[in-house]
Amino acid sequence: MKPIRPLNYMERINKALAEFLKPKKPGEMGLFLNPEIRHDDWCKVMKGKPECNCSPDIYIELDDGRFQITKAGTLKKVGI
Repeated sequence: MKPIRPLNYMERINKALAEFLKPKKPGEMGLFLNPEIRHDDWCKVMKGKPECNCSPDIYIELDDGRFQITKAGTLKKVGI
């Protein structure tokens, strides 16, 4: 069996947003604000390179509060 490749950070954001933006009620949508991506110090992005080679911590502000996007691409509510 082929090992499952971990999601890169853009895939994590897209997966979490797709889940969040599913209407909770007809016509209702979530709001996505202020993404914060914290790359590891050793990541190539931190050295000015265009590609990420770490698994950064990702936080977003939604109308329901502040959330972390987990490595599995799900939202986890966090404090401020």
